[in-house]
Amino acid sequence: MQRTVYIDGVPIKLTRTQIKTIERAREERKKCGDSFKAMLEHFHFKEIKDVPGSFEHEYFNWYAEISSSDNHPEVWLTGSGLKSSSFPGGWIYSEVSDLEKAILEGIEKLSL
Repeated sequence: MQRTVYIDGVPIKLTRTQIKTIERAREERKKCGDSFKAMLEHFHFKEIKDVPGSFEHEYFNWYAEISSSDNHPEVWLTGSGLKSSSFPGGWIYSEVSDLEKAILEGIEKLSL
């Protein structure tokens, strides 16, 4: 079984093995969807010692900080290739699914 996907209008055929790998990755990310910390760790962010709630991604040189606003957790994420506001830079995410999307878009942007 093969599936054709289109990226920027270019057809790419995926093999059965590639499709299964993608499905496994989606399932794993879905499991991580319960918490910001699990999602960051899934994408290989490492917690910074002595700075509670802070994480860094050494390869992409990204920084994330989990905080709570009105008892609702959120993540501030900043670094090259990521969505950014004018000050202080970075972007605040209040939903795990939005954080996942931003990380995937950043990886894609920096991988091209």
